[in-house]
Order: sequence, then C-alpha cells, then structure tokens
Amino acid sequence: MEEKLGRLTERAPDEARRIGKRVAFGVISALAVFMVRRVVEKLWERIVHELPPPKAKKLALEERRRQAAS
Repeated sequence: MEEKLGRLTERAPDEARRIGKRVAFGVISALAVFMVRRVVEKLWERIVHELPPPKAKKLALEERRRQAAS
C-alpha cells in the first residue's frame, strides 16, 4: 500500500502539469474562437453593410418581444 502511495505522489506533479496544460489550451482555444468570431462579424458589417445573420435574427426576435409586450 505504501509503495502504491509513493508512486502516486511521484506522479502527482506530472499529472498536475498535464491538467494545467489542458486547461490552458482550452482557455486559449476559447479566446481564439471568440476573437475570430468578432473579426468575422466586423468584416461582415464592413463588406455587406448590415448585421451578420445571427445578430440580425436576434435583434428581430427582441423587437417582436417588445411589440408583443406592448
């Protein structure tokens, strides 16, 4: 039992490092996707001169809700 515990404590720093790397990769990936989506939205607005379809749909839904509430 002590032998098993000794091996686990030896591996703990490596496991923590691996988990840290995965978390960091996940956070960096999420930020990269967020930034790319923002850039694409800005380019869409500049080229087409209107809101991207998801934003336009969201605004239309909000407008309908306001009208229904009135």
